[in-house]
Amino acid sequence: APQRIRTWDNGKVFFNYVPVQETGWEIRPGETVTLRYRLVISDGKATAEATEARWSAYAEE
Repeated sequence: APQRIRTWDNGKVFFNYVPVQETGWEIRPGETVTLRYRLVISDGKATAEATEARWSAYAEE
């Protein structure tokens, strides 16, 4: 599912994904975790419909 992004608005170009922002989780010894991200850059305003379509297409890959 989409995850929130933490951004810094102090003039530095920096952001990071925070997968544990909404719920905690634990990686136990021997377990692996794979996280996949796609960054969409646009010069226009995002609409709910376009965002949902992009998410649906990405989730099916």
